[in-house]
Amino acid sequence: MQIELVPVIEEQREILAHLIELYEYDFSEYENSDVNSYGLYGYSYLDYYWTEKNRYAYFIKVDGKLAGFVMICGFCYVSKTKDTLFMSEFFVMKKYRKMGVGFFAACEALKKHPGKWELTVHTNNPISHCFWKKVVETVSHDSFQIIEEVEGVYDDALATAYVFEVIPMTIDRFWQDFLEKTGKSADTTYLECFHFELTEKWANELLRLVLIGQKRATASSLKAFEIQGERTPQKGDYSIVTDWDGNPRCVIETTNVTILPFNEITYDICKREGEDDNLESWRKGHTNFFTNEGKELGYEFSEDMLVVFEDFEVVYTEAL
Repeated sequence: MQIELVPVIEEQREILAHLIELYEYDFSEYENSDVNSYGLYGYSYLDYYWTEKNRYAYFIKVDGKLAGFVMICGFCYVSKTKDTLFMSEFFVMKKYRKMGVGFFAACEALKKHPGKWELTVHTNNPISHCFWKKVVETVSHDSFQIIEEVEGVYDDALATAYVFEVIPMTIDRFWQDFLEKTGKSADTTYLECFHFELTEKWANELLRLVLIGQKRATASSLKAFEIQGERTPQKGDYSIVTDWDGNPRCVIETTNVTILPFNEITYDICKREGEDDNLESWRKGHTNFFTNEGKELGYEFSEDMLVVFEDFEVVYTEAL
């Protein structure tokens, strides 16, 4: 499953408008709203997302299909600080809920715009409270303010507001947080800091699979280690996994390392990578990856080339 945030261009206005109707229908459970004479809820601020500063709209896509949207603006109900952003609308279609899509999309949207933030939650929506509290704890590193009984957000109820700041996490700070929160010795080091794959789309998707526990292993070319003068991982090593932009997202610990020819890898082995449903799919994807990597590093893929298959477990994330 690949999750993307794709900016909504003005030519896609009507597509977003259709999705907003689904969102408004869902939210009518909490707000006493009605459709107009055309059978529509409507959204009076929609056009401003292409004409005003500090307004951003993104489609949430899963495997290339529309799964929801994120809308951000600069109007806040509590914060008076200049350039504070507000999570104005957020929607994930029911088919894609309880799969980690919403959490991933919310965190990614907030991290795309570092700085001061505000978001509000309807008091009668406890599921939303739990969801957004987890998101805010993650992106603010547990530094946020909750303000109750905020007026003017909803017609029929007071709101709860979260006020926080999204500060890009440095590698050093992330590692120090890991050492402190897990009680590791101050002289503990990590083997490498890296992101998966060679493209932004797949780097972030494989990271998501790691964070939800689906991906528990990774395969690398032994030649790549040799060419770059790097040692292969060993049991007990720690590594920091980042997103494509270099933001640290988790620490993994190597639990086992097996070196074997590419053509001897079985599905019982490769399924621990959590990316493919069968051996043929794994072989096709990794043949493509190793071929492209080989062109960059100066080696040639072959069926009998040695692969370093590393099993790992996540021992620390931002939310820990």
